[in-house]
Order: sequence, then structure tokens, then C-alpha cells
Amino acid sequence: MNLLKSITYLSLVIFALPGCNNPTPKKGIPESGKTSDTLLVTSEHTDSIQEDTTVFPITILTTGTFHNDEVGENVGNMKWIGLFKGPNGNYLKETKLKISQVYDPVLDEDESIKTGWEVSTSGKDTTIILIQALPYLKNGKIRSVPITKNYIYPGEQISFNYLGIDYELFATGNKKKENPDSDWYIVSNYKLYLRAKINGKTQKTLLTSHNRFDEAMVNLIFAGDLDGDGIIDIILDNTYHYNLTDPTLYLSRPAGKGQIVKSVGSHYSVGC
Repeated sequence: MNLLKSITYLSLVIFALPGCNNPTPKKGIPESGKTSDTLLVTSEHTDSIQEDTTVFPITILTTGTFHNDEVGENVGNMKWIGLFKGPNGNYLKETKLKISQVYDPVLDEDESIKTGWEVSTSGKDTTIILIQALPYLKNGKIRSVPITKNYIYPGEQISFNYLGIDYELFATGNKKKENPDSDWYIVSNYKLYLRAKINGKTQKTLLTSHNRFDEAMVNLIFAGDLDGDGIIDIILDNTYHYNLTDPTLYLSRPAGKGQIVKSVGSHYSVGC
């Protein structure tokens, strides 16, 4: 997305926010880590969503309807493997995408103009994420870590053992209650880390950081070995704004020396 298009696109999106036909309910995060309809109040109000300019080595997608620049025109010609959740658990499977252009009620002047994209697959199971096919991503069942807490606040952690390795997800930063009687936190200077002892060496990787949040919070979507090397892989929704989703894939195989995982792909999109 070039700079001029980014400015125009974001201005239109922001202008249209009050008039969205199907707005997504804004979820806050209570102390228990479960979602609620109460808003999470942040330390500063964000008037716009800044585009993520990070360049990733691979493309990932999610299913749904998106604005024009949120789905590349060539994705229908690419090979894909999907992470799905079915009755018998999670699995990777090569898949073909169904891509069609649709009316975008935010950016298209009328229904005769179709600049939006609809992305779907033919399977009936839940699509967690769609990944540009890589040689080391193979069809098959994936043992995942049971997620007991999606949101990790500063000072909190999740510990688990996966394939004989002890891991810890932990966060630093500042948090304070909205008011003394509230279960809601204002979070700032947030950093989320993954730590593990692998081959006798303790390693720590910074997964994400945000100075502030606007009615949103980074949340854990999935943890399990996707690339077949026996080390955990992570999917986070790396959001910081209520109208933004940013599922981000972290794989262990491409990680550098001293790193557990590396971010390899992200699908950055706004709701309306």
C-alpha cells in the first residue's frame, strides 16, 4: 500500500466508522482474561490506525471479507496450506482458496463497484489461519497447547511443557485499574516475551511490543509445532486497536541464533 493510498484509505475508513452497517462489538479484557462487552479503556485515545509497514517473508491470510489492499491480487494463484480446527483437533492441510471481489460498503460508492475481497475455503472445519505453502509445512495433525488464558497482562505469565520443553509466555509493562472498583486495566509500554530452555540454553524472544492500546489487547490464538522441528510455534492477534485485527505467525525454523521463534507473516486488516 503506497503512502498516498494509505492516507486516503485510512481517512475513509476512519470517517466511515460511525456509520458501519455491521460494526464488530468492541470487547474489553477483564482481570480473568475472558472477553466481555465492557470496553477496555486505554491511556490515550487513538484517532487513527497507523499502517503496519513491516515486510514479512511469507503471506498469510484469514477467511472473511476485506478491503482492496488487504488481499493481494495474486493470492488465488499461490499454493496454500491451512491450519484448521475440526472435531478431532487441529491439523494442517493443503487447500485451495476461493477468492472473489465483492462490494465494500465503506469504500465503494455503490453496489455496482466491487473493490473488496471475500476469502474462503471449501472445507467445513474452522480456519485458524492460511499460510503460503512452505516445504516444511506438511499435512497432518498438530498437537496444540491448551490455551488457558488468551490475554497476558504485564506481570502475568503462562507456563507449559510441549514435547519435553518448558516454555513461558510473560509480559512486562504498566497496568493500572480504570478506577478502584473496576476489573479493567489501562495497559502501556507493553512487551510480550517467549522464554524456554532448549538444548541446555535458556533463550528469550520478544514477540511484540506496544506503547498503548485503544480498546483492544494482544491475544494468543494458537501454540503448537507447525513446522515439524519439535519447537513451539505461535500465532498472536497482534492488535492494539479495536477496529484492527493482526494475526501474526511466529515459526521456529526460520529463527536466528539465540531466538526461539521469528515472525514470518501477518494479515493486517481493519474492520470497517
